[in-house]
Amino acid sequence: MAEILPKGKACLSCRTRKSKCDGVKPSCGRCTVHQRLCEYRERSTKEDVLEVQVAGLTNRLRILEMRRVKLSSPALSVGIDDVPVRWWEADEPPEIVSRALLNAFLENSHAVGFFLNKEKLKAAVYNAAPFCGRSRPLPYLLNAIYLWGIALSASSVLLAQEPLFLSRSLSQIGSPSQHQDDPLQRIQTHILLSNYFMRSCHTSEGKSHSNTAMWFAIRNGFHKPAMPPSGVPSSSGAVDPADKVAAFWAAFYLDKCWSLLLAFPSACPDQRNPTDEHRIDIPWPIDVDKPMPTHVAIPRQSIGTVTRFLNDPLASHAEEGVSFTAMECKAITLLNQICDFVSLWNPNLDAASRQLYFDGLLRKSQVIDRFHGTIAPVTPGNSLKSNARLLVVHTYICLATIRLGIFDSWKRKRLESAVAVANILEDVDVFSIGYVHPVVGKLLMVAARVLLEERKTTTDVGSQEEVSRALDSLESFLVISAMNCPYIHAEYASFESEKASLSG
Repeated sequence: MAEILPKGKACLSCRTRKSKCDGVKPSCGRCTVHQRLCEYRERSTKEDVLEVQVAGLTNRLRILEMRRVKLSSPALSVGIDDVPVRWWEADEPPEIVSRALLNAFLENSHAVGFFLNKEKLKAAVYNAAPFCGRSRPLPYLLNAIYLWGIALSASSVLLAQEPLFLSRSLSQIGSPSQHQDDPLQRIQTHILLSNYFMRSCHTSEGKSHSNTAMWFAIRNGFHKPAMPPSGVPSSSGAVDPADKVAAFWAAFYLDKCWSLLLAFPSACPDQRNPTDEHRIDIPWPIDVDKPMPTHVAIPRQSIGTVTRFLNDPLASHAEEGVSFTAMECKAITLLNQICDFVSLWNPNLDAASRQLYFDGLLRKSQVIDRFHGTIAPVTPGNSLKSNARLLVVHTYICLATIRLGIFDSWKRKRLESAVAVANILEDVDVFSIGYVHPVVGKLLMVAARVLLEERKTTTDVGSQEEVSRALDSLESFLVISAMNCPYIHAEYASFESEKASLSG
């Protein structure tokens, strides 16, 4: 975590842009990367105070302008010049509409839980290529994909048919005649519907679909390695082992998201004894856009994939390739572990039990730090998609430390983590990042509340400047994210009410 520079020590370029500065002379790191002129100048305390006030007013004006003009991120825009009349009455949308909806969906597919191969999906829809061992994607999956495309389209013409496509997908996936069909497509559809309901603030429906996806994954043994011997082709229509791995971890990740959102226990056990049939023994997932392996390696450990990672995150990282999907699953697992452990705290514990509890907290904090050290930073040199994925991972890690901040020993790290996650947003193009998952929005709101509390109580001008700048970054990101996610919109409205009451 970068050190906070003393007030007045940042270069003029970083001060103007309200960016974090490392203070290196003759040229700081940010100016070097962007090839900008880097100059330093000492200032008086009065100038510091005025800068804080001007920066605060500038940010308020920016946020007000964002609300006045309803922005739409380029990643969430769908352009259809001539939509056919009554296009929704056919079994499938006409090609001009289906392409627009599929493009809107695929631009944000990972954020909404799509774990299947995107290129194979496009080939199946447009060129009648095989998909998941079938001639075509099943209707309930296609309608769930079109539903998400409509929701992300920002087109009033398309949005008018959102209820119809939701109804189609729900009725088709609930049909008893299709109960024994493709487990991969069924799990994928339940995950898409669950995330759709989460976005729409319908928590009971969303959690139900998440539980169903997890149940199908466990029931079909996707958490256990099962593959033919090397060199022996799988039977026709059999599920690809790599797809099983992807399906299980997608259901696992979604389950953890709901656990954080609702503060409910996870439906998927993380740590089981070695003889338990529900122990997770498959490797961590690879990214969907990476080449699929010809086989799935069976982990050597006997204690389970998740347990082994929690025992030694460095060893787990060293044995695997870089996978954003695996990093997200690991980070959200750590965050859930911390939340569960913190919830067990009882101030009435005796001295011996209290010591054992804090020893456990210290070990978990050390696991967070070791894992954090394996994650690449968000930098302007990364691709937009890489930074978007890294933002999610760093958010989970920082929020795990923030959660520990209810105890005095971690209060300073709590504030540092809130500032750190806000500073990361300065290297992310928020206007092009696309759809932001509701859980990420909720966790960023937690960081914003930490900063709001600190700004209310601190009397140090330098600290107030840093906290105000960090809070401004978070608010700007949340305002943009809320425009495409009703859940984040509702959460941010609640945050604004809290801020107004504190100001009053």
